[in-house]
Amino acid sequence: MKRSIRAITEKTFEWLSVAFGLLILGSCTYSGFAKSGVGGGISGFVLSALCAIALVAFVFMITRTSADIRAIRKRIDPEDGGAP
Repeated sequence: MKRSIRAITEKTFEWLSVAFGLLILGSCTYSGFAKSGVGGGISGFVLSALCAIALVAFVFMITRTSADIRAIRKRIDPEDGGAP
């Protein structure tokens, strides 16, 4: 299966943005909860990671749905061009 450079670049930057977002959010959460002990810091990090993943999944779902709707609209009415 041959993939284009654009698709590979998009996936790479998508996962890098998720990783950097988790690092930033996790380090801030860990430093905030670290005063309550190691368990508090780790549980805060896990909760923030779950929230970050849920947020990324929600945004991905919305953008993917929008692209699918645009593709369906373009297939139904080619003159429309997918414009809202």
